[in-house]
Amino acid sequence: MKKQTGIAVDALAWEAYRDLCRKEKLRPGEAFERFIQFCLDNESVGAVLNGLEIMRRYRTEGLEAYARVLLHRLRKGRYFIRADGDEDEHISVQAPLLDCLKLGVANAQLRLEIEEALKKVRG
Repeated sequence: MKKQTGIAVDALAWEAYRDLCRKEKLRPGEAFERFIQFCLDNESVGAVLNGLEIMRRYRTEGLEAYARVLLHRLRKGRYFIRADGDEDEHISVQAPLLDCLKLGVANAQLRLEIEEALKKVRG
């Protein structure tokens, strides 16, 4: 049995959420249902939210660490890295650094350093 609920959500946030669901081929209600079931399975809303926040923080910290390593290589004049550990295939350091900017490096200073380093590279 389903129950219709009325939850007030900011209109811009709701549209962005619907777009995200559409891209991931989910119904907006399905994501809510799964979240609610996950909270029930864990017998806590707070613990689930805290866990999600920790995951977001680790993802951000990991992305920034990756960006710092790539930036270090670029500054040392090492313009290529192995592609997925393949000994024979190499990719430019610039492409993953640009991806880091797009994915949302949270640290403003690091974003600026990446941007400036990329501007200095010829090509």
